[in-house]
Amino acid sequence: MREYTHKTSPELEAIEKTLVNIYEFDKYDMDVLHRKYEENIYRFLPSWDFLKILAHDWYHFNNLFVKEKIMESDEVSNHLFAWKNSQISEKIKGWYKEMRKINPAIIDSNTKGTVFFYSDQRAVTVVSKQYYKDLRKDEGGNLIPHKIGVIYNEVKCNDFYAADYDVIPFDDITPELQAKQEFYTLRTYGRWVREGDSVNDGLVLGLGFWHHLIDPD
Repeated sequence: MREYTHKTSPELEAIEKTLVNIYEFDKYDMDVLHRKYEENIYRFLPSWDFLKILAHDWYHFNNLFVKEKIMESDEVSNHLFAWKNSQISEKIKGWYKEMRKINPAIIDSNTKGTVFFYSDQRAVTVVSKQYYKDLRKDEGGNLIPHKIGVIYNEVKCNDFYAADYDVIPFDDITPELQAKQEFYTLRTYGRWVREGDSVNDGLVLGLGFWHHLIDPD
């Protein structure tokens, strides 16, 4: 499992020490918590929505949730899940706010991105961004972008059927390339959706990574 090397602070260290010593977090739990932060960093979610993500992915953790069986048969086993301790969620909420302050989401030119089509994925690079008119901020005090522009990268295909591609970085973002940018806006629940598309069936943008895949079918 990848371990993220986030910056820390006395406040973060104190919260994490409490999670370990009082609420019995183990190294696995802490690593997953950091991974969930990294996976969602560019969504600019409020802390209560981040807690929902953790609850949705309860099975990744060892010591966050109580698993109480409410029905069980030979084929079906349903569970109700609650925080082991109501104070755990408050501690994690404080941890998340401090993480957004110390380890903010930085979107600038040359930030990597991936556009998700129905079955294909294409690598892009951010070339512009715009903020909300009211200059709204996340819980770490950082400005939240409202719209970003991306351009598609060229790739070198090593093996089409194995989806093995090398993404070619841009040496220079020329005015001609700028004119080809495609815009994505931040929507409900931190989704980056192509401008003019609906949330339900529009193109979606993931930030912070390149992945290129053309469905051979």
